[in-house]
Amino acid sequence: MKNRLVLVAILVVVIAAAALLIVTPYLLSGSWSVKMNTITFSENINTSLRPQVSFGTATEYYWVITSADYYYTIHSGGSITTINNSVNSKAGNFTGFISWFLVNPSNQTISQGNYTISSGFGNRTHTFSFSADQGVRDSGVYRLNLLLSGSAKAAGASPVTVASVQRYSWNVP
Repeated sequence: MKNRLVLVAILVVVIAAAALLIVTPYLLSGSWSVKMNTITFSENINTSLRPQVSFGTATEYYWVITSADYYYTIHSGGSITTINNSVNSKAGNFTGFISWFLVNPSNQTISQGNYTISSGFGNRTHTFSFSADQGVRDSGVYRLNLLLSGSAKAAGASPVTVASVQRYSWNVP
């Protein structure tokens, strides 16, 4: 009899833990599915003595995944990735940050924080991922406002302040 009670207690704990693993992502996202968006664009700091920064055209990708996939796999990977395509520290160095703000279809601005960059001059590709945690919940037009600022020092020159503003918009079905 005592063995049966222990077995039932273990079974109840296992079922409760499994239910918690399944239900928690739903409770966090408010849905069984999560809308995902990525915005990918290039950023270039040129090698001239008066460094300037420029942003390229953005590409946007939209898809829907289960809330469990999002919270147990993608969410832990962060929301920004950067690939250095052609960066040359001998040409100069840039130290600064990108402040990024998401504007949702209700015209609410949601600060996403600052993304620090410390690297040589050249071209980088940034991918920003958005989902429920960043404020992408409803259908409509979203806007991403970026402000890049920092200090650039070309080889053999004094440091200069570099700043650039870029805005991207896209539609979430």
